[in-house]
Amino acid sequence: MRATLRANPADAEITPSDAVNASTGTDIQMLWTWLVPPKRPTKTLQLTAFLEVPLDNGHTISNEIAFTIPVKRTFVYTAEEVATHWATWSAVAATLVSVTGWIIRRRRRRRRAAAVVETVAKT
Repeated sequence: MRATLRANPADAEITPSDAVNASTGTDIQMLWTWLVPPKRPTKTLQLTAFLEVPLDNGHTISNEIAFTIPVKRTFVYTAEEVATHWATWSAVAATLVSVTGWIIRRRRRRRRAAAVVETVAKT
């Protein structure tokens, strides 16, 4: 019996990527292990298992089993996302600095205008 696990390459990387043949003669073992590190969080990571059973007469019985699993967001993924999107964060920082500078200049102008009004009122 041969089994292959497949997923969208943009969603996950599957190791081993080739078919796993876990049968030897008449001793068919029904245990396969794949490492499936997801590339991004998603509600439904779609995986498909392709099973092939070779028969004595040369024919092969094939079956396809589709299933989904949820992938939750992790702290490491979020940290990597923030670190790799530095351009976005630098734009956010530049905007915050600009807004802060605008607010400070506005307050200074209002204080100067108030001081001029007080000076004119005293004279």
